[in-house]
Amino acid sequence: MITIHEDIGTDTFSETGYSAEHVDAVLKGEAAKKKKEDEEEKRRKEKERHRYDHDRAIDLHRPTYIKVRAQHLHPNTLEFYQLPWMYDPVRLAYFITMQTA
Repeated sequence: MITIHEDIGTDTFSETGYSAEHVDAVLKGEAAKKKKEDEEEKRRKEKERHRYDHDRAIDLHRPTYIKVRAQHLHPNTLEFYQLPWMYDPVRLAYFITMQTA
C-alpha cells in the first residue's frame, strides 16, 4: 500500500530525473543499507592497510649504523663527540658510526 507521502516522493524524484528503480530503492531504504555496507567495507580496508603498514614498520630494537663518506666528515669530529666508528671494510672512503639508536 502506497501512502500519500510515498506518492509525493515518487513524483518529486521522478521530476528531478531519477529512475523508477532508484526511487523505489530509496523509499524502501535500500540506499541506506548500501551506504552502510560501503562504509563497513571502507573501514575494513582501512584496517587492513594499517595492519600492512605495521608489518612494514622499522624494527627499533635493531642497532642503527650510519655510513658517511670520509670527505664529508673528519675522524677528529667523531672522536671529539666520542662516537665509536670504524672505516668501512668494503669501501675505505666511508666511515661507519657504531652508535646505536
